[in-house]
Amino acid sequence: MNCRQGDIAEIIFSECGNEGRRVAVGKLAPCGCCWGIQPLQPLRTAAFFGSLVIPGGETMREDIYPDIWLRPIRDPDPEVDASEGADLGERVVVEAAC
Repeated sequence: MNCRQGDIAEIIFSECGNEGRRVAVGKLAPCGCCWGIQPLQPLRTAAFFGSLVIPGGETMREDIYPDIWLRPIRDPDPEVDASEGADLGERVVVEAAC
């Protein structure tokens, strides 16, 4: 999972063109792979009829987004470190000795 409850996240994929918009992450949906989200700025809406897409307006209503469509905006986890030689943006997990 990318997000945790209480995170602020950026939408990285949307069928309505909401990429880059920010949301507050709420409760995990019963499916276990989606989050309830509260928009922090208006989200575009659309109606889908097969391959026909009818643009709607904008809304601030709560919605459900898949975790994979969201990127949390927070400090990196302490157990995650960009090790020497890693590509920019690549996250390498460093195991903590317990």
